[in-house]
Amino acid sequence: DGWTITLSGQTYYSRLGWLFAPMARQPTEVSLGAQYMEARRDGARADGYGRLQFVVSNLLWHDLSEEEPEPIELSVQDFEVTVAPVDDYAEKAQRLEATHAVEPTAKACIQALPGRGMPLQAYRDFMDELLYVFSLVTGNLVDWYYAEAIDDRTKEPVERVHKHAVTSPYSNTMRFRPLKRGYQSLVPRLDFPKLADAFFDESSQGLDRATLKPLINQFTNACDDTSYLESQGLLASTLTELIAAKNANAKGKSEIIPRSDFEAEVLPVAIGAIESTTVPRDVKERIKNLIRGAYRSSFRRKLKVLNKSCGLGLSSTQIDRLVSVRDSLVHEGTYPSDFSDGGWSEDYRFLTWTNFIALCRLTGYDDELPALPEGRPLEV
Repeated sequence: DGWTITLSGQTYYSRLGWLFAPMARQPTEVSLGAQYMEARRDGARADGYGRLQFVVSNLLWHDLSEEEPEPIELSVQDFEVTVAPVDDYAEKAQRLEATHAVEPTAKACIQALPGRGMPLQAYRDFMDELLYVFSLVTGNLVDWYYAEAIDDRTKEPVERVHKHAVTSPYSNTMRFRPLKRGYQSLVPRLDFPKLADAFFDESSQGLDRATLKPLINQFTNACDDTSYLESQGLLASTLTELIAAKNANAKGKSEIIPRSDFEAEVLPVAIGAIESTTVPRDVKERIKNLIRGAYRSSFRRKLKVLNKSCGLGLSSTQIDRLVSVRDSLVHEGTYPSDFSDGGWSEDYRFLTWTNFIALCRLTGYDDELPALPEGRPLEV
């Protein structure tokens, strides 16, 4: 039919096959799965295309009302973007849990500047970056799994790309937030176009995109409230530490004293004082190991740096709460609040909100940030 199909990207080998390969008399069969399946039709344009359409999974609008949500319009870099819900969006959004989040919820049409053609790879690279903005603003791990280029002259598809996840379930990689009619997202609403502009303008960012992207991925992971809330709280509090630490390092505030000075002047004196005591040897060794990192800024100090440099507006009481929740989850495996009065879910919500506004600021978003949402507690 004039189509050429190419498999590309990372391949996956069967671990079981390689395990028994040394004992097999015949070469062991292995399973191969390409990361991408690309199809190109005879006559495809070498100079690129004016637009490309992506089918997107797991993109959920902020709430689910009786009406279909409004499309999102963006103008970013050299592209005009329109993201619209698919037909029967409400029904598909509510089926995500049962379908492992493989159903499409949106279609993104990306158009180049008028009169300018762009190769398919340029659209893919742009879309891969834009997905992080979708994920941050919704709290879901959003992905595209199908793209199609249409020839402007013939109006026929001439290039297509599928990701491997079309035939491999998302259940091991996709995190979804169950959506119910009338319920709102745990993640507060903000100005999506402004966030996208900030994400692609690295000149105004507190952290570069390469650093921000894995933080956003962990944010979406921590927003999955379908497992133990203690586990998700530990993920969220670890992310708060990561954000604070990377920001402090970028600001040159990760140490209260230079490590070289500490090891040359402070550590020998401290170790000498410990050795002069009569406590058991194993206790002395444990204490000496603990103080070797005392030159680093504490979590509380890094939080204060993050709060000031990013203008988060956290009060001293809220910073105390972040430290208390983190310490309790790390050392005791539970929240400091009482489960019976719903305090656990409020602690988790507070961690999630803090990570969200911190990531927005570090992305360069300078519009007004939403306050901590009040209302119905999480169902856990």
